Amino acid sequence: MFVNQVLHSGNDTPWAGVRVSVCEPVGWSEARVLTGLRALERIRRETDAATAVLIAALPDDRDSITRLARSTGISDREARRRRDVAAVVEAVPAARSLLESGAVSAEHVVALRPVLDRPEAASLALNAVGVSPEDFASSVQRFRLAFEHGSDTAARQRSLRRLRFFDGPEGMLGLSGLLPPVEGATLKTMLQAIVEARWKAEHPERAHVLGEHGGDTREQRTADALLELTGVAAPVSTAPARAVSVTAADTRTRVTTGKPATVIVFDVEKYEAELLDGAPLPITQSLFDEIRRSLFALFTNSNGEILKFGRTRRDPSLAQRLAVMVRDRRCVYPGCNAPPNRCSVHHFNEFVRDHGFTDVEVLGLLCEPHHRHLHLNELRVVREADGTVTIRDRSSGAVVARGSPKPIAA
Repeated sequence: MFVNQVLHSGNDTPWAGVRVSVCEPVGWSEARVLTGLRALERIRRETDAATAVLIAALPDDRDSITRLARSTGISDREARRRRDVAAVVEAVPAARSLLESGAVSAEHVVALRPVLDRPEAASLALNAVGVSPEDFASSVQRFRLAFEHGSDTAARQRSLRRLRFFDGPEGMLGLSGLLPPVEGATLKTMLQAIVEARWKAEHPERAHVLGEHGGDTREQRTADALLELTGVAAPVSTAPARAVSVTAADTRTRVTTGKPATVIVFDVEKYEAELLDGAPLPITQSLFDEIRRSLFALFTNSNGEILKFGRTRRDPSLAQRLAVMVRDRRCVYPGCNAPPNRCSVHHFNEFVRDHGFTDVEVLGLLCEPHHRHLHLNELRVVREADGTVTIRDRSSGAVVARGSPKPIAA
């Protein structure tokens, strides 16, 4: 059944009296449905081209975009997108022709907006034919980054950073964006530490089960962890009142049980214990047994076998971070004395670039300035058998800095 609707646009436009057919595809085969969809898509793209030409005749300012949104009943964001399409269509005739012919969509065209002032925009438009809008947008982005920053990987990555807030349902606030790889990986590790530690504390009988997080989804617990990490909200626990709520005052280095935890290092051969800063701690058999039951305990004579993940995971586990923190005590960069609460855990052999392992032997503490310094300047860390740390240039192998293990003040 067809229902005809007349577009009452007056007699002063070419579209006066145009009819749009709306049908009920009762009994249609799949082939016929797909044929109809292709036809409608072609019409939609032709309409997008005509819309872009009209919008190009309007002023390119905020007030004009607001009037466009109000007069056509679309959102301000959609009006801004259509204004971008119009700008490309006006500046790149090849993009207009492709859009009019139905070879590309408005999503393809709008991807050219960041390179509109480049003469290569026309040839880039031709590359849009036959590829998805997402893939085409990625190729345009790669072209822009290569043109603006050349072979400077760090500069290209930095130019992509962004964070945007948007309104969500029920008054919620959403956010999306991109973070630089080093800082992003650090934040991810910190959030995962909170999620994993709280899960293990709330469900000790199932602490070995991965991917399960009680009544809340992992995404919900990650949201709680982000608010907790920034100090915006107090720790939220879904555990019964009797369970221990594990939070992180400084997630990179400390685990807390309701209050900042004390990390105690045991030497079971000497039957001695000390705090993380090196201060000796009197110990009794009862204290030794109690702490083993209730806290994360790391032993200095451990062979480390359970702290080796090889290439089965990229992000260090909570136990690995604690082990590295206990062993290094400070930033390992020669001459640096930054304490653990200002450090993150670094792969000396990078997981992706060097195909490195996530094992405690090749992990180490680095403060954020030196962590960033290594990545920006193409340096790598080498820890020798005696603990000496050497910083070398990746390409030439030249020694940039070298230092012996630092003593820990009692």
